[in-house]
Amino acid sequence: SRVVSLGAGIAAGGALATLTAGIAWPGGVPDPLVHGGIAFNLADPAIALGDALLIGGALMHAFRNRGRLRESV
Repeated sequence: SRVVSLGAGIAAGGALATLTAGIAWPGGVPDPLVHGGIAFNLADPAIALGDALLIGGALMHAFRNRGRLRESV
């Protein structure tokens, strides 16, 4: 499904950005955004959004094909 692929790509991009930042900065991954006492970088919401799309797309796919879920493989 396109939603699952999009979610996986966004989550993987966020994870890769976190990995790259962790390697590039000796003090760890920088957190340039602070909101309400919570510090995060742009990769964190990307990972969360990607995971939400991935899970939502998988559940939507399962719901649409629920009649086929009991078929033997």
